[in-house]
Amino acid sequence: TAADFEFKMYDKETECNEAKSLLLNRLRHKEQELRAVIQEDQSATYAEKELEMCSKCIDLLKPTDRIQNNSKILKVFISSTSDMKPYRQIIASRILELEMYPDMYEKWGQGNEYPRDICCKHVLDSDIFVLILGAKYGFVEPLWDKSMTEIEYRIALNAGIPMLIYIEKNYQAQIQQFAREEQDLAERQHQLIKEISTKRLVSMFSNETSLALQVVPELLTLKNKLQS
Repeated sequence: TAADFEFKMYDKETECNEAKSLLLNRLRHKEQELRAVIQEDQSATYAEKELEMCSKCIDLLKPTDRIQNNSKILKVFISSTSDMKPYRQIIASRILELEMYPDMYEKWGQGNEYPRDICCKHVLDSDIFVLILGAKYGFVEPLWDKSMTEIEYRIALNAGIPMLIYIEKNYQAQIQQFAREEQDLAERQHQLIKEISTKRLVSMFSNETSLALQVVPELLTLKNKLQS
């Protein structure tokens, strides 16, 4: 009977906060394990790198360290490699038309913070995460050994931020045209897209028009869910 069940309204903000809290606890546990490894073996350089990564993520996830968003306007983070600029602009214009704010590196200007840390802060402060993937893997951040785009995706994924993912249809054909020295990065991009495609709902696009047609209703749906 209905009396046997307790129905609760879906709360996306609560879900995101719970996901971030769980991630923070896991990172703190991992941080303790790495400190123990380093204490036992001072030459464990891999552990030092992982510890720095954990500590930085913990700092970024702390509410007091995050950019506070007191505005009712939703922030949409746009993640992609720099060669996807036309697609970034298309999505940014659609975000503005839907009365949301497109958060992208083109708007940030110069700062004293390390670029990776700035990106992570902006991702964690966003309400919606839009990922655009093509053939290029992009700049590899030295310490974490991942492209900035992949780092942004994994931060958003682990923080439980609602996301929309768009993949260029002909990315595989473009990869095949890369020079030999670019093949290692191309393979990393191929594996990343393969992983995302098997775990997440993705949309394929062939040009700016098809991307624009797909992104508007999907952004509007997420906007309505988050503001309801």
